[in-house]
Amino acid sequence: MATLRKVLKCDVCGSKTLVRIQIGWLDSHPVRFNCGSCEILISGTLFLDQSEGTALIEFSNAKEDDTEDSTEFYIETSGELLTEKLQPYNLEKTLFPPFFTSGINMMGEDFGIFKQRTIGFLIKKNNYWPQYRRVNELWHRNNYKYLTSELKKYIPNIRYPLENELHFMMAVHQMNIEFMSCVLDDKFFNKYSKLIKYEIGLLSERSPKEFGELIDYFSEYLHRYEEKIFECVDTFIDKFNFMIPVFGLGFYQNKSEVDATKGITTVTFNDLKRFYIDVYEILTEMIELLIAFNNLKHRGNYKTMKAKRRDIATLEDYTKKNKGAKVEFLDGNETFDNLVYPNLNIKLRNAISHYTYKVDGINQLITYYPSGNEKSDNPPKISLVEFAQSCWNIFQSLMNVSELVYQARKVTFIKQGFEPSREHVFQLERKSLGKKIKNKNKLKRKNTKMAKRKNRKNK
Repeated sequence: MATLRKVLKCDVCGSKTLVRIQIGWLDSHPVRFNCGSCEILISGTLFLDQSEGTALIEFSNAKEDDTEDSTEFYIETSGELLTEKLQPYNLEKTLFPPFFTSGINMMGEDFGIFKQRTIGFLIKKNNYWPQYRRVNELWHRNNYKYLTSELKKYIPNIRYPLENELHFMMAVHQMNIEFMSCVLDDKFFNKYSKLIKYEIGLLSERSPKEFGELIDYFSEYLHRYEEKIFECVDTFIDKFNFMIPVFGLGFYQNKSEVDATKGITTVTFNDLKRFYIDVYEILTEMIELLIAFNNLKHRGNYKTMKAKRRDIATLEDYTKKNKGAKVEFLDGNETFDNLVYPNLNIKLRNAISHYTYKVDGINQLITYYPSGNEKSDNPPKISLVEFAQSCWNIFQSLMNVSELVYQARKVTFIKQGFEPSREHVFQLERKSLGKKIKNKNKLKRKNTKMAKRKNRKNK
């Protein structure tokens, strides 16, 4: 990967920073770092013309300088990978190609998969998200007249029936999963979606009466859950470019090698804090559904809580408590816990909600005060990389729970007498999708060879 070398002079204090910008495979990406002297935020957006091989970037709060004389600080930036944090300028260090120790070598062969999936999602985001969004909006507003015509534009299998609400929901769900497939955790496909479907089937057979009561209890909430999940998905798509380097962490061969020295230059704490809170709030609102399934699975009654607190014996007791008390019941020991455990940090959430945190932009470190007392001793700290990863992980948990909501609502429609479709619009497994593409390419090559042989014969 090529690098762009620029010296920036801070508009406030005049300090100079050598910035080495990785020219990767993204057409554009945000750049964020703090001045090492006065600590103001310096930001910009890199625009890359892949066909011409040119790059353009303009910064706010700093201007380009002609020479490296008197340069005080050094930082490398990347839209795809983690980087080293801001450090004192050292000419020798700036001569070695950056980024390799921060990502490429640590991913090995998986770097190509990371690149493919990132670009694949960006293509969908930039070209097709408005169409997908309007399909969801029509579905949430029960506008079946226009929903039918819109779905038929994007469903490749024209035989797929759209005869009732259940058919519509299944089609919209499959479209959404296909859209998000590039950035969903492998566990979503290989573990959680299968677990949810299996456990719901098992509970409906083993405890049909109690299972039916659970579904009836939550039936009036499920549609609203869907709407709120979609709002978070919409925000995630807007924030995705900020989080690409932490998406890449999933492809590292040894994640333990990612130490505290690593930084991220695509995002600030302020860029993501609202996203974290919104996803957290919606997830904890839907925890009651998850807990009810745990209760039925492990205690035979969806209202009977596990013995964790004396003041919470039933689901009704549980619903009256604040979200901090609700999270206490997720400890990873029951079947449905792992859809979200351990990605809900109540202390971090409280500190952000009450604005009791301090951000060290130079060292990319967030100190937070869950109790609200900023004079407390030994407050917890989290690096900017860890916080961005927490945002990524909590969103993955939201997608896990969205599958539980989908399967539960599917049962509500079946109970109303609607017949589900036996056809699927898309294969959920990425391997299946890859196999289809591979087979298409093989057929294309075969047809090309046959055409060439035919041309030679004609000559």
